[in-house]
Amino acid sequence: MRAVARSGGQGLMNIDLMPRESALARHRSALMLLLAGALCLGAVGLTALGWTRWQETQRTRALEANVRTELAGVSAESTSLSRQWSALQTQLRQASVYEKMIRVAPMLRQAWSLAPTGVALVSADWNGGQLTLAGTAPSIEAVTAYQRRWLGLPQKPQVWVGEVHAAAGGYGFTLVVRGLAAANP
Repeated sequence: MRAVARSGGQGLMNIDLMPRESALARHRSALMLLLAGALCLGAVGLTALGWTRWQETQRTRALEANVRTELAGVSAESTSLSRQWSALQTQLRQASVYEKMIRVAPMLRQAWSLAPTGVALVSADWNGGQLTLAGTAPSIEAVTAYQRRWLGLPQKPQVWVGEVHAAAGGYGFTLVVRGLAAANP
């Protein structure tokens, strides 16, 4: 504060309320400390956030590695099961063929036992309802005799000659027999 003299004896007092140094200058160090503190808090916050993200990334990578390991195990197990399934299907096919052979065996024995002298069977095919026999015979009469023997069975099957053709030393023929039942194993 300063006093200013005026004429007439009256004095006025002039009060300067403004500080001589600015508020910024007076509080500069405090503001710097606040700014530094805010920057430190921000850096700590960003570091914590970065650390959290890094940990999440590590957990995700570990989880991914575990999933890959489990998938590899599942894949190996799947391959093993696939091989076992394939082996089982092969065994079932073989069992089916074996069962068919057991069921058809009496019928095939009968086919050979009915064949007259000189008739040779080359192949037999059973499809579940029809027996197809292929063979050779010295004459057409021998093929006809073979057909009559089938017709004389108690089951009274339907029997016909499907084909007769000349072959070396005689005739080739196909005989078709229906109305027979395969044996139950």
